Amino acid sequence: MGEHCFVLSAAHVIGPALKASLGGPTNVLAGPTSLELTADTVSLREDIDVATVRITEDQLLEIERNGYRATRPVSWPPPQVEVGDGILMAGYPGTWRLPVSWHELDFRAVTLGLLVHSVHATELLRTVIPDIPTPSTSASRRPRRWSYLAAVEAQSS
Repeated sequence: MGEHCFVLSAAHVIGPALKASLGGPTNVLAGPTSLELTADTVSLREDIDVATVRITEDQLLEIERNGYRATRPVSWPPPQVEVGDGILMAGYPGTWRLPVSWHELDFRAVTLGLLVHSVHATELLRTVIPDIPTPSTSASRRPRRWSYLAAVEAQSS
């Protein structure tokens, strides 16, 4: 897969970064590695909130040399999702970001394991988890319920 290296992210993250990059000098990083965001290197699927940024093998090796983990799947795209499969979802909820100083934020992460109950061409799986405490120190900012969405795109036969 060396000739097909890419960074996988969310469209709501890469979309604004691409717009900023097209508007003028912008520094977009994956770990320590600068990414060139152009219409040719970025693929966006806003309907399922997925984006990829094509990178070179050298960029991938630089990311790994600096202690970041890269996943090298056996095949791409991944196999079709089936009922009973598990899905791992991760993210950095905006309400969990804490200002550390005037120029620094602490990005708290959340990971969830979801179980596939049905498969369709494009499906949103929803898991509602009540009363999850947030790292926020302000009780007024803490939501009473969290809803998490995971987008699943099934391969067409």
